[in-house]
Amino acid sequence: MIELKNFNRPSEIIIIKNNSKNVLISKIGHEQNIIAINIDKKKSSQKLKKFFPNSLIAKYDENNFIDFDQKGTGFLIRKLDGTINKKYKISKQIKNIECLYFDEEEKKLVVLDSKLNQYIEANIKNLDNIKIKKKVIKNIDLKFSKFCYLENNEYLLVNKKNFFLVDKDFKILKKKDIKKKGSNFYFRAISSIKFYSKRIVICDSLNYKIYFLDKLLNIKKEIGGKGKELGKFDLPINFIFYKKNLIISDKNNDRIVLFNQNNFKLLVKKKYDLKILSRPIKVKLIDNKLALLDRDNSRIIFYDKNLNFKKIVNIKNFINGKPNSFDFLYLSKKKSIVVLYRFTNLSNKILIFNF
Repeated sequence: MIELKNFNRPSEIIIIKNNSKNVLISKIGHEQNIIAINIDKKKSSQKLKKFFPNSLIAKYDENNFIDFDQKGTGFLIRKLDGTINKKYKISKQIKNIECLYFDEEEKKLVVLDSKLNQYIEANIKNLDNIKIKKKVIKNIDLKFSKFCYLENNEYLLVNKKNFFLVDKDFKILKKKDIKKKGSNFYFRAISSIKFYSKRIVICDSLNYKIYFLDKLLNIKKEIGGKGKELGKFDLPINFIFYKKNLIISDKNNDRIVLFNQNNFKLLVKKKYDLKILSRPIKVKLIDNKLALLDRDNSRIIFYDKNLNFKKIVNIKNFINGKPNSFDFLYLSKKKSIVVLYRFTNLSNKILIFNF
């Protein structure tokens, strides 16, 4: 397992085999910085240069990857150190990129524009002669959509209401409604779809699960559920396949997890550091000091008026629950800390600690 100090909120992930080593590229943090990790040796992280916010990434070849700005009109081919190899402008007529699919063998890039409800296909096998075609989609709403290539020139496209099996021209071959909450076919926020080993694999970030479906859209297996313990997720956002393993970006748990059959293993996680806050959510003033609730580290940190560190009070750390608010209580001149905990099973608690 790899522990990194500044590894927070991983989102998109790809793996590039380079010089007989497997490099994991991951976007981290709200500023969308990107790091490169040698996952075979389980060491050596390299923080690349700052990238566009809200960009999308995909593997291009063993030395380069694609960085596509959602709000831009083109894409970049970047080297593994983050420097720009080539930059391409597709069109001024792109308003908002929802998602992308890239075929590594054919070197075909497909992006969905939800603002103009169109798809754009770019053949980038020859970078000096890129061929582009666009088509307006009239019968499918592309807002909040995700899609992937299946086989036999068929795609699976999903929006908030429906699953669509479509051909290469986006003609609907099959349609299935996403049923209401409480049914066995209910999805809240699909963030990633891939097709692997005759299975459709879907990451639903707000159901905190990953689902495995057949081509008839029957759910065959699901993993996850909300939680911090290994085997649970908190906002899983992206995944890839690597040597028959499923590698999952577990965003709010600040980690990347490997899943094989029924086994979970931590691959990368954030290293605990006294100086690094993790989701601080509340500040109070007491005895001329600032008291800060460092939620995910389950502690209260005290600073003086000049924000110099003074003291840490560690509070109880639960596997499936986190402190969500706090205050100070005075009883018979005795000072205590009152903490509200929120749990994944909604069995919330209020605990009182000696100061």
